[in-house]
Amino acid sequence: MKYPYSFDPKKRRTAKIYTMTKIMNGLINGFAVPVVFLTAFLYFGGSNYLASIMPEGWLAVPLYTIFFLIILSLVHLPLRFYSSFVYEHKHSLSTQTLGGWAKDYAKSSFLSYAFSLVAITGVYYLMSSYELWWLWAGMIYIAMVAVLEYLSPIFILPLFYKLQPLKDKKYKNKILKICRNLGAKGINSVLIANESQRSVKANALFTGFGNTKRIVLFDTLMNNFTKDEIDTVIGHEVGHYLNHDILKGFLLEAIAIFPVLYLTDIILKIFAPVLGFDPYSIASLPLFMLTYTLINFVLMPFSSFFSRRMETDADLFALNHIRKPVAQISTEKRLADNALHDHEPPRWAELLMYSHPAAGRRIKLAEDWMKKKRK
Repeated sequence: MKYPYSFDPKKRRTAKIYTMTKIMNGLINGFAVPVVFLTAFLYFGGSNYLASIMPEGWLAVPLYTIFFLIILSLVHLPLRFYSSFVYEHKHSLSTQTLGGWAKDYAKSSFLSYAFSLVAITGVYYLMSSYELWWLWAGMIYIAMVAVLEYLSPIFILPLFYKLQPLKDKKYKNKILKICRNLGAKGINSVLIANESQRSVKANALFTGFGNTKRIVLFDTLMNNFTKDEIDTVIGHEVGHYLNHDILKGFLLEAIAIFPVLYLTDIILKIFAPVLGFDPYSIASLPLFMLTYTLINFVLMPFSSFFSRRMETDADLFALNHIRKPVAQISTEKRLADNALHDHEPPRWAELLMYSHPAAGRRIKLAEDWMKKKRK
């Protein structure tokens, strides 16, 4: 295995095209498509019609929600299939069969439907019962997110990945020793996820909290990176853990949800009567989702900035504690070529959408760290 790794010029050229295509797909399918569809569905009376054919009583909300989510999923499906299956295979990044993709899509859709059905039904019950529904909805949302974060390592993650303990006991003990030495206590297991069944992309993560804390390493990371490189990845993840980044992200989301829901309440009261329905009737769901989508798009640069700051701090933690800058630079280059990430993407795209700094910035961070240490 080549070490330290250097960029493959051919992959760098391909990465420019691949990354820009993925960025545009994210903007189109993640923002433009839902905005256009939801606006048209409201303007041409689709929501009023769908609400009118629902039975009266408590079944109206969940039934409307199910039908509407199915329609919305069908609208998203073509571009989602192209981006996550066809385009990934075109660039030899996906190893997944069509059946495997369909199975994962069905599972993720079921989880999304189940969560959305409970959340939307709950929100519309609160709307009909409390003037300050948005305050109660925000508190319940926070509780649901906390429960999902706790259950993710033991329920959600195993639905998509086969998780097995790291068989190399010597290396497992080394990883756990690194964690303990850095102050990450209470972690006793290192799990390997079979990402190679889906793609060639490598990753690692700390997940869960309390007694569900886990280190999860993708087999694509273990098989295609040197142990020094893997050490820097673990150091980065321990940095997230010790910097309490999961908690910080949770608190940011908890703080943001209340003004978002409050503003949504104002928009519903203003525009629902114009469109011919009560603000708190189920016919207002597309308007609710449209408002939520627009607000989140406006907030995206701020949440992305917050996430990039945490990632940079985790990189610095790895540099200061693992102290393998050459390996860390090698890791960033190998990861970028491995996933065809443009290491110097357009600045506007990084500011708007990137949850991680571009690889070029992370490499420069490590190079600057080395220069300071040599002085």
